[in-house]
Amino acid sequence: MTKVAMYSSLKEKAYHRIKQDIMQGKLLPGTLLSDALLARRMRISRTPVREALHLLQQEGLVEIIPGRGTFVKEISLQEVLEILQIRMVLESLAVKLAAERIEEKVLAELEEEFAQVEAALTENRKTPEELQAFGARLHEAILSACGNRTLTELINTLRERIYRAKRFAFDRVFVDVQGKYTNRLYQSIEEHRRILKALQARDGELAAALMQTHLDNGRKALLEQFM
Repeated sequence: MTKVAMYSSLKEKAYHRIKQDIMQGKLLPGTLLSDALLARRMRISRTPVREALHLLQQEGLVEIIPGRGTFVKEISLQEVLEILQIRMVLESLAVKLAAERIEEKVLAELEEEFAQVEAALTENRKTPEELQAFGARLHEAILSACGNRTLTELINTLRERIYRAKRFAFDRVFVDVQGKYTNRLYQSIEEHRRILKALQARDGELAAALMQTHLDNGRKALLEQFM
């Protein structure tokens, strides 16, 4: 391997490792990112780590403040609300298109998975994160079936920011201070059920309306936490 190829490989390694730690919440918003410490942990030099941090800055995941250092970028309420607005438009269109194209096999798998979610919810044997995983699976299936590559690319471009927005909202909306499920979690699961039913009926207009309501209810619930 040439020096250039080796350097590029190390930069990629640092980029993916740091990004994964941010997305999984191992590096929390506001955390100071020391290139020396990160390099030592990954057993590489500081140069590829610095380059990786600059790439993550371009993606909006880290913030480099001259004279202070590099930090995991904070996600604000305003940013989350803006992302929800964008999702209302893009994902409503995606589900409308997907209603015509989604395969029966995929719908059957989603139905089976939802039945497991309902059973787990009744028996209180799943964490809120596991219950919400069905929502993520439903959204993924919709995106895969929409048949619009440009729309898919737009949503994928926002994927990391959407994921962070979801984590921001999740900790404030779906679980109370005692760690118990909130009414919004139950409401969200029911909204997913209705969207799935609309897809099964191949009713794109209804599915789009339900998706818009689902995301708008999430926006309202989040706002309530800050009023």
